[in-house]
Formats: sequence, C-alpha cells, structure tokens
Amino acid sequence: MIKGTGFAKIVITGLIVILFGICPRSVSATEAYPGEITAVLKEEPLGVEGAGDQIFQLFEVELGAGPLAGQKVEVESGFVPQIGLSKYQVGDRVLVEQLAGPDSGGRFYITDYERTRPLFWLALCFVVLVLLVARIKGFFSLLGMVVSLLVILKFILPRILAGASPVGVVIKACLILLPATFYLSHGLNRKTTIALIGTFLALVITAWLSSLFMDLAHLTGFASEEAAFLQVAQSELNIRGLLLAGMIVG
Repeated sequence: MIKGTGFAKIVITGLIVILFGICPRSVSATEAYPGEITAVLKEEPLGVEGAGDQIFQLFEVELGAGPLAGQKVEVESGFVPQIGLSKYQVGDRVLVEQLAGPDSGGRFYITDYERTRPLFWLALCFVVLVLLVARIKGFFSLLGMVVSLLVILKFILPRILAGASPVGVVIKACLILLPATFYLSHGLNRKTTIALIGTFLALVITAWLSSLFMDLAHLTGFASEEAAFLQVAQSELNIRGLLLAGMIVG
C-alpha cells in the first residue's frame, strides 16, 4: 500500500511532467544529426594563413537520424581555421550539420563528437548509486532533479530565447520548481513548508539585492566575448537581464 506522502509526491511529479510535456518546444535554426564515420576520404593540411598545422578532413558518414537516416554522406571537418579542432577517425560517432544558405551546395560538416552513449552510462551509474545509498528518499530526490531539468528545458530556455524577460521567467520558474523539489525531497510536512516559505523570501531579497548592486556597479553582462556573440545571434535577448537571472538562479 502506498503511503499518503509517497502518493502525493508521485502526483506532484506526474502533474508537472504532463504540464511541461504539452508545452511547445523551441525550434532551432539548425539541427545536428548523429552519425558514424565509416571512411576517411581525404586528409591534408588546410594550407590557409593562420591555420598552422591544422588538418582538413573529408569523411563518409552514415547518418543515424533525420531525413537522411541510414544514408551515407560526405562530411567535412577543418575547412576553416579553428583552435583546438579534433582529429576524427573511422568509427567515431559524431554530430553532423548541413551548411545553411543558397550557396552551401548541400555540404555537411562535423560540429562535435556524439556523446549520448557514454553520458547515458554515466547517468545510469549515478542513478544506481543514489538508489543504493538513499533508497526511496534518493528516488524522490532524483524525481526532483528531473522536474528541475524539465523546468529549465521546457520553460526557462524557450521563453528566454523567445525574448521574454529573463528575470520574470526565472522567478516564475522558481514558483514551480521550489515547491516541487522541496516536497519531493523532504515530504509534505510543516517543516518543509516553513523552509519553502523562507526560501521564497530569500529569493525575493536576492533578486532585489542583485538588481541594486548591478546598478551600483554598472554591470552590463557584456564582460565576455560569449555575451557579445550571443547578442549577435539572438538580438532580442536582454543580456543584462540574463546576468541578473543567473545571479538569482545561483
């Protein structure tokens, strides 16, 4: 027989999973498809000024997903100077994208290694270890972690990318995230509720103090090159608001 608290936890998780399962997904401009390198067709120095000893490689890759799943395509790597470029070989699992634009000629290129399998085994080991050590409490803590990821991937990121206020999005997300993770991890009781109320108050104070000292210190969020690149790629993003939202989440 399922105890009342355990049943309530399962209900909370189920409702949140259903809620975020029906939320619209964000659409990216390009999509990377997994594939496996089956042959190296060409391998030679790039021969461009500033490229150093960088190697240009041309591969035959069998795609494992997407509209061309099961087909073999020619894929390039290292056709422009790039720091820290990996040298791929036959048998490597990689992520492949197609060059955009009318003059791309349907060319494909490698963006990175495909790491799904090793990350899956790493996550599985983590889950087994948590369940062995913490048992049922560990199980509900893992559910809380799943809820956190759903909130980030289905709510926070899509809305920020759509141009919504990062601070407003993060505060709304916390209104969903905090009760779910607190009650799943510690149960429905008075002590957890008091801790939750205290955390909400701390969240409000943190948001106010962060905003105040951002104004006093004249922080803009453009201290790194990544922020500038992000602004170019997504011009509607509020970089200063993104910095404040990161402080609140932290």
